[in-house]
Amino acid sequence: MYPSCRRRAVTFLCKRYQLIKNYIRCALVDNVCVAYMRFCLKMAGDINAMSEIRNSLAW
Repeated sequence: MYPSCRRRAVTFLCKRYQLIKNYIRCALVDNVCVAYMRFCLKMAGDINAMSEIRNSLAW
């Protein structure tokens, strides 16, 4: 009985690790997107670019 409990705990931890890995990957992608948008706004430096980005996000 003890080994099966341990196996169950290990698979649970592995699944949890996969979820955390996916979450970290998504968070990294989000951060890159936000940084890219900020960079674009800085480069454009005008209100038109901001409204264009807002419109594209509203899509």
